[in-house]
Amino acid sequence: WINAEYGKQWYQRRVRDGQLQHKIAEYFRKKKGADERQEVEKSVTDQEQRYTKCLQALDELEIENDRVQKESELRISEEKEKMEEKKSHVDEMTLQYFEFKKGVAKQAVNSRSGKPLALKDIDQCVMNEKKKEEEVIAVRLENIKLINKVCCLYCHPPNLGR
Repeated sequence: WINAEYGKQWYQRRVRDGQLQHKIAEYFRKKKGADERQEVEKSVTDQEQRYTKCLQALDELEIENDRVQKESELRISEEKEKMEEKKSHVDEMTLQYFEFKKGVAKQAVNSRSGKPLALKDIDQCVMNEKKKEEEVIAVRLENIKLINKVCCLYCHPPNLGR
């Protein structure tokens, strides 16, 4: 019966607490209404001034945003041009490398027969080496992506609802 009595007391306190909070809320609502009437006239001019300042700041920020965006687009195009130049240079050097290797292989002689190597065997070896090089490039690119992902997670760990 102790728990039942305690439960009744708790319930009565909750009801009384709710009534008192309701009275306090009404009092502050009435007080706020009276204060607001006095403040309305002077707050209107303050709000208009703040509004015009905010509009001016917004205009300035839009101009700054446009400027930064143009600079970024220009820099991106410059970097893309540099990247394309370097890529074409690398492609040219790679082609020269494989042509050099092919020329050396054409001059090579079979150690058993003493005859030069067949062109189709040379071409097959060059093709196999190109395929392996492409695989290595793909694996390196994937490795770089994974490293960047790990670094990103390390620098900015995800929020797990802690």
